[in-house]
Amino acid sequence: MDLLKSFIDAGFESDLFDSEQRSLHKCIKVIEYINSHGTFPKITDQSSEVRTLANWLTSIRGAKSNNSKRILYPSLIKLANDNGYPNLFNITKSRGEMKKRMTSAELYSFRESKSIKIWYELNKFIELYNKYPSKIYKNRKHIYDDEFYNKSNKLFNWLSSMRRSSTQESSRVLYPALNELITKSKYPNILTKNWKDDLL
Repeated sequence: MDLLKSFIDAGFESDLFDSEQRSLHKCIKVIEYINSHGTFPKITDQSSEVRTLANWLTSIRGAKSNNSKRILYPSLIKLANDNGYPNLFNITKSRGEMKKRMTSAELYSFRESKSIKIWYELNKFIELYNKYPSKIYKNRKHIYDDEFYNKSNKLFNWLSSMRRSSTQESSRVLYPALNELITKSKYPNILTKNWKDDLL
């Protein structure tokens, strides 16, 4: 669902926002970012748009503890609650701290989104290199460029754990939404013993 489109369709014009409406607009963009990336926007991100969202979220969290000139409007709290993020405006210092403050539903959504994000990264890797990621040991690292080395190892470890998860040999969770994406993809056998057939 496009939250921003729904917001504008409800009668808010983006060029006529007052302070509260601008805050609601920013909040919608933050929620959409979290849903897409499985994490909060960071002030160190390469994208200026993401950094803007991160700075806004930090200032709103400060407003909750009276450490910011920003205003935490009741409508912001309602918007966050309605979209499954009742702790969105709690101050967090790390990803681990963020997870501690999440409800069980938020944590499930966070982890599911993260798995789906890695699945799309895996698809891009396969399309780019026409091969599945494999474990590359440090003594062979010089053969590969750093980008390939890092991506291949990261995706190999994730894929290996998901294959074990499909047979209940791993603590990782094969989320229903992820399993559906895999089943409908070009690589439906990627988690089974016949997974190599996908690239034949």
